[in-house]
Amino acid sequence: MAPAAKGVKTGTYARKLSGEGIELRRRRTSVLRHPAYLVGMGLIVYLSDLGPLSNPVFPLWWDMLAVAVFSLAVYYWARAVAFPTERIERMIGQVVVPEEEEPAPLRRAA
Repeated sequence: MAPAAKGVKTGTYARKLSGEGIELRRRRTSVLRHPAYLVGMGLIVYLSDLGPLSNPVFPLWWDMLAVAVFSLAVYYWARAVAFPTERIERMIGQVVVPEEEEPAPLRRAA
């Protein structure tokens, strides 16, 4: 095996052991909840009275219950994969806000 390939393999293994791999996995998992939420809500709307079906799966008021249950599931999923507070504060501290320029003075029409 070439030394470069061995180094890449060892580096990946080291990241998994050091916790960086866990953080990358957490980041990927936390991002996946957004499309899952949108697709789930779309399916609920499609299957409800507001959708195009003549005989909806979720009649009136049951669709609201389905939305509430689904939203709670996504909420607890988000809580489970959320970054720790210290990590969020460190990420906020790394953001560099560009300085704003003075706005040009308004000219009055003559």
